[in-house]
Amino acid sequence: MPAGSALIYLGSTLHSGGANTTTDIHRRGMFFGFVVGWLRTEENTFLTVPIEAVRTMPLRVQELLGYKPHGPIGVVDVGSPMALLTSEASLA
Repeated sequence: MPAGSALIYLGSTLHSGGANTTTDIHRRGMFFGFVVGWLRTEENTFLTVPIEAVRTMPLRVQELLGYKPHGPIGVVDVGSPMALLTSEASLA
């Protein structure tokens, strides 16, 4: 694909970019994934995004990162993960 192109595909699609055989050209990719509340993401954003950074983000971004539970699914110690963003105990 030419530089600046974008590709949108379903998660069920098998995909590959092939090996980058050039020595002076780099490829960059970005993945944005959204899932419904009752599914858990493949990547654990609780581990990959520092909680200090999450605390500075808008509420909707915090929810999309997985801090909003869906009913009883996604709770931490039988409570909403959102509590971790305001709890002083989570600083330890």
